[in-house]
Amino acid sequence: MQVRNTLQPLPPPDRVAEPDKSNPVKYGEYLVNAGHCNDCHTPTDEHNQPIPDMYLSGGEPLTGPWTGKGPITVSSLNLTPDPSGLAYMNEALFIKTLRVVP
Repeated sequence: MQVRNTLQPLPPPDRVAEPDKSNPVKYGEYLVNAGHCNDCHTPTDEHNQPIPDMYLSGGEPLTGPWTGKGPITVSSLNLTPDPSGLAYMNEALFIKTLRVVP
C-alpha cells in the first residue's frame, strides 16, 4: 500500500441532479460518491489502483495531524457491513460518528 503524506481537500464534484432521498440505498450511494469516500477507504495496489473486491474495506494508510501533536499515520476504517466494518452500527450511531467534531 502506498502511504499518503498528507490529506488534501478534494474539489467538489460537478453539479449533479438532486438525489432521490426516498430510496436510502440510492441516497447513500450518492453521498458516498459526492464525499469521495472510496478515495481513502478503498485499498490500492502499488500502482495506486483500487484493489478489486475491496471497495470501501479500509486499511489505507493516512498521515495527518490527527492529534495536534504532529503527523501520525492511521489506517482508514472498513465501511462495509462486514463484522470488521460497520456491522455493529445502527443509523443513529453512524450519523453521530460522522458528525463528531474534534
